[in-house]
Formats: sequence, C-alpha cells, structure tokens
Amino acid sequence: MGNRFILILVDHATRYPEAIQLRSITSPVVGRALMGVFTRMGFPKEVLSDRGTNFISTYMKSLWKECGVTYKFTTPYHPQSNGLVERFNRTLKGMIMGLSEPLRLEWDILLPCLLFAYREVPQKGLGFSPFELMYGHPVRGPLSLVKEALEKAPSKPPQDVFSYMLALRNQTARFRGLAQENLEASQEDMKWWYNQNATLVEFQPGQKVWAMVPVEPRAL
Repeated sequence: MGNRFILILVDHATRYPEAIQLRSITSPVVGRALMGVFTRMGFPKEVLSDRGTNFISTYMKSLWKECGVTYKFTTPYHPQSNGLVERFNRTLKGMIMGLSEPLRLEWDILLPCLLFAYREVPQKGLGFSPFELMYGHPVRGPLSLVKEALEKAPSKPPQDVFSYMLALRNQTARFRGLAQENLEASQEDMKWWYNQNATLVEFQPGQKVWAMVPVEPRAL
C-alpha cells in the first residue's frame, strides 16, 4: 500500500511548511515523522494541532515531554484557530489537483518539488519568502536561475566563515523584523475592512443558537 496521508507542519514565525507523506497516521508513525523534522530544524517550544487521537495518545504525550514541547489544542469544531495550517492545506491540495492526471497519481514523489515552489515565493502579508525568513537568504531555485540568466551578474567574492555567519545572523534578524512589520500592517488593513461590515451580537445565558460545523472532504 502506498502513501495515503500527509502530515503538515507550518512554522508560525516564517510560514515555512513541512509536508511528510505517510502510509498510516498511527501515533508511532506520526512521532517518527515529527522526529525527522525536529532533528533537522530543532525542537519547538510549542506545538498547536487538532485533537486527533494520534496527537493526544500516551505515546505522543511522552514524546512531547521528552522533547520539551508544550502541546496546545485547537478549539473544537473551529479549524480556523490553526489558520496557517488550514490555509496551507488548501494551497497544497490545489497544487496537487493542478497536476495533470498521470502526475497527480505520483503526488507523493512530487511533494518535495511542490514544497520547494511554495517556499521560494514571497508571502503577501510578509513580503519575504518562507525560505528567506527561515535561512536568511533567497533560495537558488528556478526563479533565481531566470534572474541570473537575465542579469548575468558576476559571482560574489568568497567570505570567511565568521564574517558570513555574522552577516547571515544580522540579515535573518532584519528580514524577520521587516516581515513582522509587514504582517502587522496587513492585519490592520484586514481589521479595518472587516469592521466596516461587522455587527456586534450579544447572547444571553441559556439562549439557544445554531452552531455550524464545517466538514471538509478527506480525499483529494
């Protein structure tokens, strides 16, 4: 049996996504996939996810504890409380569905390429790509190759390791600071537009209300 599931992780600060193809979603399988990411990127301080049984099992609770991770749940029936992941889910699904039929059947093989394409494109609200915010410099991908061919820019002179690391640290901090400013400005704009048509609704204790529970199809 081939891969049927995708485990999605998104870093809140940089919007940098990880997507791991899985054959099953049992706690041990998910745990091994998470450790594969943690051993490359480092252990996060906090993890936010839905209340799936594979995330709240005894096995996973032990993993969170050993890794020093504070685990938080999304609000029941309200996936928007983990909006970054939900939006990336929709984007990735759209990218897969946009493939031609033969390629769509090999989505798990092409998944790294789809991730690469997403990571190198600047985010609208941040002004930088997820790769830039994570690593402090643009990734050399297809867009860079086109730019290099057009500009025919000469190669930069080599730097010693200390100078390179110092410049990289400063540039990463500057990128993330600018991204935060762009995000806050974008959020203020969205808040203003939302408030133009928003209506305050107050409910009384014991009052009955309708609750809409959105259900998305699982299959691609």
